[in-house]
Amino acid sequence: MKEVILLNEKLMEYLSNPVICRLLIEIQEQEQTTAKKLAQTYTDIPQATLYRYLNRMLKDEILKVVDENRIRGTIEKVYALNFALEIDEHDMLKENAGKEYFRIFTQFAMGIMREFQEYIKRSEINIPADGSGFWSTPLYLSNNELEDAAEKIQAVLNPLFKNAPASDRQLRNISVIISPPKINDE
Repeated sequence: MKEVILLNEKLMEYLSNPVICRLLIEIQEQEQTTAKKLAQTYTDIPQATLYRYLNRMLKDEILKVVDENRIRGTIEKVYALNFALEIDEHDMLKENAGKEYFRIFTQFAMGIMREFQEYIKRSEINIPADGSGFWSTPLYLSNNELEDAAEKIQAVLNPLFKNAPASDRQLRNISVIISPPKINDE
């Protein structure tokens, strides 16, 4: 259990660093990649910084080396994530498995971060006109009130699933996260 907690803490630390987060998203998407490919994708990251982050993630077992290529007398490492993000959600829920639940959440969060990353790379963005935004609202709710709110949100969204593409419509993702309460250490 201590190993899972340390991995989660390290992963959260890395996800909160925008540069490392970008690297992790790219590695996840590519499944396997090299420092050279990462450097070609992210030309704004100095090479020394890139290698420092890769070495740190290797040391912390966030990444692993899955292959090595010989290129003109040097060895090029091929990197991959050191944990699987794909999990059978039904088994995870049935077993109430926290480690797997965190992996699924990480995959979900990385997907959202990837969308935002692609959005901000566009040559022209207009945050208000694009309808982009995010928020968090702390609420005191009973389980019944939470279920009722979730059903109402779903009732609002269900008719919108039938919308066809049109000149005045953009494809948008609406994500909802319900997080557990913080436990106060008193």
